[in-house]
Amino acid sequence: MKFMTSFLFTALFSLMIFNTASAQSLKSNMKSTQTLLKQIASTASSPSSNSDNAQNAAKMVTFFTAARAQSPDSGNFKDYQALMDQSIDLMKNLEAAFKNNDNTQALELLQKLNVAKKEGHDKYK
Repeated sequence: MKFMTSFLFTALFSLMIFNTASAQSLKSNMKSTQTLLKQIASTASSPSSNSDNAQNAAKMVTFFTAARAQSPDSGNFKDYQALMDQSIDLMKNLEAAFKNNDNTQALELLQKLNVAKKEGHDKYK
């Protein structure tokens, strides 16, 4: 019963976040993601924060999924979506790394996300 309650809460919370992300502007979605990324980065090496970091990584996926459908100010939209897909995959892997208590992999994925962030900002901001 506890598992079902937890599952339902997570599903409803995810739906609520997705609806919020879908209604936000691209800039707001990116700002929300940046806030979560900073929270994760500040505690990524601490195994005691893995559960919270996994949840924050899942939230980042939600914001990026919504942002993927939004048009950037500049650049090729198809290339933008490809970079967003790459970033979403990295975020999903980051969530899995935290769930598996693999902080070394999580730190490597954070570095890759920062590279993708810089590339995205250089091309589409």
